Amino acid sequence: MNNDLLLKRIDELCTEKGVKKTTAFTESHVGKNFASNLKTSNPSQKNLALLAQYFNCTVDYLLGNSDDRGTVTIPIQESIQLSEEERILISAFRSASIEGRMRIIQVCMNEKDSKGENIIAG
Repeated sequence: MNNDLLLKRIDELCTEKGVKKTTAFTESHVGKNFASNLKTSNPSQKNLALLAQYFNCTVDYLLGNSDDRGTVTIPIQESIQLSEEERILISAFRSASIEGRMRIIQVCMNEKDSKGENIIAG
């Protein structure tokens, strides 16, 4: 495993995200000493997965095995196949500003409410 390349990718992702490495390590729950630990050992699969989820990329991208950041899937209880419309909605939501995201959420809530459905499941 090339830990230097891993750190280079993390540096780039931190710059894009506008955070310091220690912040990224703390917020992703890999531990603030993650970088210094790489001098003596390889990261665990769990820590790589946590970082990939934090940066919204794949573990292969972090490790330099791929230049494609790929799609991160979030584990859920059952597999869900998304329609093309759902993929478009998710893509629009992810690329929207905070205000845009709030408008998307409001439209969805209004639509669901107009059909007499529960807005919040639980």
